[in-house]
Parts: sequence; C-alpha cells; structure tokens
Amino acid sequence: MLTSELNKNLGYNVPRSFDVSSCDELAHACLSLGYPDSPVVVKPPVSNGMRGLRILDQHSMSLEHYLYSKPDSSRCTLESLLAILTDIEEFPRLMVSEYIDGIEYSVDCLISSFGDIAIPRQRNQIRSGISYVTTVTNNASLSNAALHFGRECGLSGVFGLQYIVRDDVPYIIECNPRVQGTMISALATGNNIIWNSLCDRLNLGDERRIAFSYNWREITLRRYWGAYAFGQNTNELF
Repeated sequence: MLTSELNKNLGYNVPRSFDVSSCDELAHACLSLGYPDSPVVVKPPVSNGMRGLRILDQHSMSLEHYLYSKPDSSRCTLESLLAILTDIEEFPRLMVSEYIDGIEYSVDCLISSFGDIAIPRQRNQIRSGISYVTTVTNNASLSNAALHFGRECGLSGVFGLQYIVRDDVPYIIECNPRVQGTMISALATGNNIIWNSLCDRLNLGDERRIAFSYNWREITLRRYWGAYAFGQNTNELF
C-alpha cells in the first residue's frame, strides 16, 4: 500500500485501510470499518480501472436505484463476496478501505526536464472506470499535493492520481503511473502533457515542446460514442 502509506507520511489524508489475505481477515476488516452500517471498498492493491473493485453495501438496492439505475456489478454485500472467495486455492491479496462519500477528482501530472504541471479535473460521470463527463478545474492544493507525491516517489513523465474530496478535504485513493484514459482533456487547458512527455523522453529538445500554461478556466468535456462502418458500399466514420 505504498500510495496510501507515503501520502500519510507526507501529511496528507488517506482512507483507513487494511491489507487482508483471508476470508476471516476480510470480514474482520469490514466490521472494523463500520460494515454493515457503513459501506466499505474492497479492491486489489495493484489493478487497472475498476477491475476487482467492489463496494460492499448492505443497503445497496433501494427502490430508486432499482427503477432508475442501470445494472452495476460494483456493489454487492460482504456475504456475496465471501461466497466467491471461500474455499479457493489461493486467496488474492486485497485492500479493504473505508468508503469516502464525496466528489471524485483525477489529477493529470507531468514531471519532466521541461518543467512540472498537474491539472485536476472533476469526474462528473464515470462508466466502467472511464470519465465520460469531466470538468477541468484550477485547484492549486490538489495540483501541489499531486506533484509533491510524484517527486517524493521519484516519478517522472506522465502519471495520474485520484482523490475523493469530502468537506473540502482531499483523500487520495489511487495512483496511476501511466497515461490516464481521459488525460487528453488537458488539451482544453492549452497543455499537451502527453506530447511534452514524449519530447522529454526522446530528447527532442525545447524547440519541439509546447509551452506550459499554468492559468486556465474551468471547462467541461463530454465523451461521445462513435462507430466506423465498413462494407461493400461504405467506408465512413460516424
């Protein structure tokens, strides 16, 4: 749990969490975090997107949720998860954390020889771990915290951090040492951090990079589905 431990050592807020390696430890950790009165989060410490993530919630199905929400496999009960994990040959390493109810942010970061920049964005609508509606913001505290973490970890190039902000207090929940799925949204701020990272890695020189802009306005971006049709009489993108 390097991400949470390092941030805690740096003085930042992290959700309370446990490392578990058995069904008994999983159940005990959930009870320690207030389940079933409060939901908890279970996920592998190393994963991609929402793979392996479950929100354990004894009250996960309300009438409103049943009538107006599409089926979502991310929420289940402790009992149903234990039924899957009982009697397996090798129990997977899992992390159990308190559920922080707040506003989720991603921070797209670049640490390079050209300079450093971090661009926060609110994740307004998320589907399968991907931001379909995201609002780029200029939040200096999130930007500074993300870059501080990256430098302390020795990260370079592009990476991303995810936070939950509750009552104006940010809690880090994830580190992605890679290009994030919606990192392209940084272009809306005038910053092409992916291109600048390539320039830095390939030693293309200052003349090839695009200058950083550290002042940007709030802007919301939406993803739209597209399709490529092909056949005997068509070859179109729509």
